[in-house]
Amino acid sequence: MTAPIRSVHIDIEGGFGGSSRSLFELVSRLDRDKVCPLVICRTKGPIQQRYEDIGIKAIHVPEIYSFAPRDRNNWKIFAVTAPRLLKLRKAVQKIVQATVEHRAQIVHLNYEGLFLLGTQLRRQLDLPIVGHSRTRIPSNLWGRWEARTLAGLVSHMFYISPEERDAFLHHAHVSGDVIWNIAAAPPQKPTFPKDPVAVYLGNIDYEKGADRLIDVAAELENQKAMPQLRIAVFGSARSGTNFLEDLRDQVKARGLTDRIEFKGHTPYPERELQSALCLLRVSRWNDPWGRDVIEATRSGIPALATGTTNAVIEHQKTGYLFADFDASQIASTMIDLATNAEKWQEISDCATRKGEEMFSGKQQVDRVMKVFTALTSEES
Repeated sequence: MTAPIRSVHIDIEGGFGGSSRSLFELVSRLDRDKVCPLVICRTKGPIQQRYEDIGIKAIHVPEIYSFAPRDRNNWKIFAVTAPRLLKLRKAVQKIVQATVEHRAQIVHLNYEGLFLLGTQLRRQLDLPIVGHSRTRIPSNLWGRWEARTLAGLVSHMFYISPEERDAFLHHAHVSGDVIWNIAAAPPQKPTFPKDPVAVYLGNIDYEKGADRLIDVAAELENQKAMPQLRIAVFGSARSGTNFLEDLRDQVKARGLTDRIEFKGHTPYPERELQSALCLLRVSRWNDPWGRDVIEATRSGIPALATGTTNAVIEHQKTGYLFADFDASQIASTMIDLATNAEKWQEISDCATRKGEEMFSGKQQVDRVMKVFTALTSEES
């Protein structure tokens, strides 16, 4: 019997973000007779217990450094994160030691922002490295630096959607393919909610459009929506609390405390989705295919999102797409869903079928196994 491939997967979020949950859904489905994984987390969090529960070792290396360029403010972002660079050497030492002790044959960088860490690992480990692109690399010099650095150190790239792939290939070329994120099946078939709550799942920041949710809540008031129809916002402020506190102040000042509530991070977003009317994704990136959208679709919950790409959300079939953010239109759609159980159920059924087809995991696991097997066979 062939010995299992020994893999190392580097995670930055500890279960508090979509990339971390996506990695868990992938790694947990790998056949343990074929792959022996080790997960290394930068952040302590609920994901480590979940790995332990299924017999996968997860260790904590807080010194891991990541930096992911954005469309704007890159000097500021880099300056804020730069002090962590001083700990990069220590992170590399710990990861190399753990990798050697694990007798690893392949390393998986679960986030493109690990590219600087990856360059140091490449110098010390004679192992194939694969990367994962989970956000669109910006079309600027910072994005070119990131993409070309990754192209020089990885043997293969995984992209979570065609958009991430196209953004990467705009700067650099490397072997790779799209594998959509995986989402767990809901514990039970969704039913039309008696208490209509729209859910937001994600970072509380400007780019994700968290402030736009307040405008949607105001439109619910303007359009005299039923009192029960409200928005529950789940997530943390990753770049400081001032933005979140300002949003809370706005809610109070505009008299919207009965329409919208910032409830903090939830380690179990699937539980919040299970009873939701819909998911709201009002991102300024116009990217209607994120982890939250995938989990909503897999759960049979209509997703309302900004953007036009219909690979996941098919407009008026599995959810609703808004080419431009329009708080009035989004609020009207929410009211329509909350007052039309037949339409809600029809969309829910379509979303469920779509989620099973795209995000159940078999295709993703098969593709990852082919890549891992090919790369480790080349090394032997």
